[in-house]
Amino acid sequence: MSIFEKNILSIYGQQGSDWLLTLPKRLEHLANLWHVTDIKPFENLTFHYVVSGMRGTTPVVIKMRVEHKSFAQESTALNIYAGNGSVYLLDVDLEQGALLLEHALPGVPLKKVCNGNEDLAIEHCVTIIGRLHQASRSHVPTADEYRFPSIANLLEVLDKNLNLDPKYSNSARALASELLQTCQKSILLHGDLHHDNILQSSRDDFLAIDPHGVMGEPAYEVGAFIRNPIPEILSMPQLIPHRIKKFATLMHMDAQRIQKWSYVQAVLAAAWAIEDKINPEKWLLIADIIRAL
Repeated sequence: MSIFEKNILSIYGQQGSDWLLTLPKRLEHLANLWHVTDIKPFENLTFHYVVSGMRGTTPVVIKMRVEHKSFAQESTALNIYAGNGSVYLLDVDLEQGALLLEHALPGVPLKKVCNGNEDLAIEHCVTIIGRLHQASRSHVPTADEYRFPSIANLLEVLDKNLNLDPKYSNSARALASELLQTCQKSILLHGDLHHDNILQSSRDDFLAIDPHGVMGEPAYEVGAFIRNPIPEILSMPQLIPHRIKKFATLMHMDAQRIQKWSYVQAVLAAAWAIEDKINPEKWLLIADIIRAL
């Protein structure tokens, strides 16, 4: 059994099992609907089923998942970005839980392109953030547009009866309350902009994929990048203060706000891991590193 199948069964149980059984038929339906040929699954799938293909002469990606709500957020965010810093959304079938996307080629993740050059990777990330946030600020929402969750909505997971040490949940709540009360502006954020969600593209240097879509202050945006990739961070914890300082300088932000949001996000990631029946230890270790700065 693949890691992808194990994750789906662990998180969704019988619903996930039923979805896996119907996956080939669902994919065939979508390929016919969207006229996609030469379908090939990506390697190292985790929580989404993602395949590449061709629609005529255009390289495309079909992305599918069990839970549809987040796809409504992702598809709306991609429509707002309209290819400015992100891949294009070409079509959507929320009933099937599927998106048809531009295939960013060559599609090499930022981590591999920069090959350990921290400052260069951060500079590329800041460029992408600037373009995504500019698109968000320029967009005029329609009356029927999907309402994105706020950071406050995300924090509700800390109120659930999870097996999470209260010292983490209490400190995350306190910091988040302080930050939310002093937040001066809120815009649409990508919400999960780390190294593997920024891909090299012949269309425009780099493009973002997989936006979560969350309303919050720009300082929240860099938290995912700061705590990833996890093995690298845990082996070189000194990267965290360097990244915080570099992002604060390039984005003209308060380094302390970035640090505090990064801690809150690490605790949130641990809580979500517990919900998905995954060991949260690595996210809590990162939270400890950030807290100790």
